[in-house]
Amino acid sequence: MAIVSLKHLVPFALLGLTSATSVSYATDEFEQFKQQHLGEAAQYQQAQEDEFKAYLKAYRQAFSEYKKELAEVWGNDIAVSDETTWVTHSDDLTTRNEVDFEQEEIRVTLVVDADLPDDKIKVKLTEELTKIADTSVNQAQLEDPISQRVQKIVEPKALTPKLPPEYKPDLKPVIQIIEKPVNTRDGKKEIEKLVQTAKVEIKPAPTPVQTTKPKAKQTKTTKNKHRIVITVPMSKTAISSKAERFKQPITNSASKWKIDDALVTAVIHTESSFNPMARSHIPAYGLMQIVPRSAGQDASALIYGNARMLTANYLYTPAKNINVGAAYLHILNSRYLRKIENPESRLYCMIAAYNTGAGNVARAFTGTTSVTKAARKINSMTPFQVYNHLLRNLPHKETKDYLERVSSRYEAYKKGTL
Repeated sequence: MAIVSLKHLVPFALLGLTSATSVSYATDEFEQFKQQHLGEAAQYQQAQEDEFKAYLKAYRQAFSEYKKELAEVWGNDIAVSDETTWVTHSDDLTTRNEVDFEQEEIRVTLVVDADLPDDKIKVKLTEELTKIADTSVNQAQLEDPISQRVQKIVEPKALTPKLPPEYKPDLKPVIQIIEKPVNTRDGKKEIEKLVQTAKVEIKPAPTPVQTTKPKAKQTKTTKNKHRIVITVPMSKTAISSKAERFKQPITNSASKWKIDDALVTAVIHTESSFNPMARSHIPAYGLMQIVPRSAGQDASALIYGNARMLTANYLYTPAKNINVGAAYLHILNSRYLRKIENPESRLYCMIAAYNTGAGNVARAFTGTTSVTKAARKINSMTPFQVYNHLLRNLPHKETKDYLERVSSRYEAYKKGTL
């Protein structure tokens, strides 16, 4: 907080004030100045909290509405995007495409008339795989049904920071499932080959769940329909491109925030399996699963100079998401956990804190959220002891598993074995 220098005040002698009176005057002025700025800070923090609450309310409303619409076609077999799977539906919701980045496979599911000819089914499946191969990250952002609904409920301007000019829409495909461009003859042949070699299953049509009052003569029915599912394993090209396509933004952001690029890569691998359209229920978004209120606000304050909400579209953009995630790792390393002296011990605490927060890491050592108090205990331990203590005492099994996975992958990326 900037403090006004006393040399800018009017000389006391010109005001006809005594020395004692002048000291009292200066003290009162400073107190007023301090209280004003403390009040402004509190108001700004409250505005941020209100903004997030409004956003969270809008998100939950949008998510609930969308799930109800899906249930009217898919019944209990609802699938939506999560941390490692990008899910899209056709406009009428009768076609579902799933790209599973963790299991490294693609599934296309059609609900069609049971007597639909095979050649038309083949055409439809080809169209859907082409759509997957041809959808850019930017297009996927703009077409995401949850984000669209949220933006209609809340005020977009309040959620959109002014972006630096180097951040441009990501026009690369969400996933490169074929080697050749989709709109070329060779690309079309690759897609056709995927359809021909795919595993095909025919299942009963899902039983719709009526979630709204039916309109006259518009009740959905599954009579004379069935479900066709094809599963396509990701090619070596698709698998290798998952991590490779983000190598440059990882290197750029890791260098900028003085974080090991192997750590950033390991966190992305663990958080999303390199799915740029990752979304959790919290909600957290994108490759590094940024939560708008916590990590997003801390990192945006560092990046832009003041804390702000970041939109889903912002966090779905890979370069932006990686920059925010790397900035948050920098905050953990150089601010929250800076009193941990051993770099390796601090690394383990950083990894755990990225998942559960620095307070919970401190609680694992002292039973309180005081990081300063925890650091004193950590500094008396070896890195091996710190790692094992965390695995035994972290409050959540999810975080223990997370620490193991990220640590293991970090070492593998450092050695170039992943």
